[in-house]
Amino acid sequence: MATLAQKMGSLDEAVSLSRVAIELGDPHAAEDLAELLIFLGRPREAEECRARAAEGS
Repeated sequence: MATLAQKMGSLDEAVSLSRVAIELGDPHAAEDLAELLIFLGRPREAEECRARAAEGS
């Protein structure tokens, strides 16, 4: 769903849905979210996302 929201231009929705996917255990969602955050000009959040994902693996 996050990918679809992103393709439709609903970037804030895509961020929210990606966070839900991470909580539900999607193994690819953290990297997808990090890439989206970088695109949105939020590199600090992207690095925090990647760090949390690395802790969880």
